[in-house]
Amino acid sequence: MGRSSLVKFFWVILVCMVLVDSPRAHAVITCGTVTKNIAQCVTYLMGTSTSPSKACCTGVTTLKKLAITPED
Repeated sequence: MGRSSLVKFFWVILVCMVLVDSPRAHAVITCGTVTKNIAQCVTYLMGTSTSPSKACCTGVTTLKKLAITPED
């Protein structure tokens, strides 16, 4: 194995180690949670309702409570 091949091999191993060991974000709020909680807001967001429904406000309040960290 030549010097350049050894250097390339070293970099591939290093990148693999970084990718495997990197911390993953584990957000509490999933897309499904957001969709479920704002589904009742669609008419208000689309402009077909002049004010948000009680269910919409409840969903937004729930999302606010779930968003504990900026990553959420």
